[in-house]
Amino acid sequence: MLYTHAISESTITTEDAKSVMTAILSHHRFVYESLLFQLSPKQKQVLLAIANERNATGVTSQAFLQKYKLGSSTVQGAIKVLTERDFISYDNDSYQVSDRFFREWIIKRF
Repeated sequence: MLYTHAISESTITTEDAKSVMTAILSHHRFVYESLLFQLSPKQKQVLLAIANERNATGVTSQAFLQKYKLGSSTVQGAIKVLTERDFISYDNDSYQVSDRFFREWIIKRF
């Protein structure tokens, strides 16, 4: 999409990139909704917390648990499932949503 725009225009603006991002997120909306439907409410809550943090560290710390109103065992169990299903990944001592477009959709929607 952005490439197509670049062919017809000499420069790409931030607004162009935002417009393309919005189109991509809209196009994948039903896929993202079905992905969330697969999760339990607690798993979804942990996924939303990680998405909001972008690079979530200390996910079992008191600060994280209190900020997102989670229990330690809830987070540990959800992290295991979310990692196994490739919703999230662990890299550089932090958890991130594996699909960056999915993360952006979550942040915009919730």
